[in-house]
Amino acid sequence: MKLEMASQRPDSLTRKVDFGMRDKLKQGKHQILEAWLAGFVAKGLKGVLKVLLVCEDSLRIDRLVNREGLTVERAKEMIKIREAENTKKWQRVYQKEWQLWVPQNQQVPFDFWQPSLYDLVIDTYSNSREQTLSKVMEALC
Repeated sequence: MKLEMASQRPDSLTRKVDFGMRDKLKQGKHQILEAWLAGFVAKGLKGVLKVLLVCEDSLRIDRLVNREGLTVERAKEMIKIREAENTKKWQRVYQKEWQLWVPQNQQVPFDFWQPSLYDLVIDTYSNSREQTLSKVMEALC
């Protein structure tokens, strides 16, 4: 499924995929799973290194332009639309779980990429692939 189509998949399938990943993490060792909501889905699991990769918007746009052959304006528009649609969907699908994970009587805005959900945050604009891998390996050891 193309990235821009993910928000259109049924909510039940979204939950099944995401919580299936959580169940898989509970069962085994030495796994690498990639997901937009990895930190949120794996919250509270022991023995799981949660890594958030971030980068400058300009680099995200450039990567999309080069990968998909889009104009810069179209890439900006696609990123904005995809993020808004996904966030809206995730808020709807995971509202109950979000409320269970925030401190009682506190209003914490939905932010599926807040650094506190992750053990390690790496800026891929400032770090090469090799440096990124090295930081992850260091954290594992």
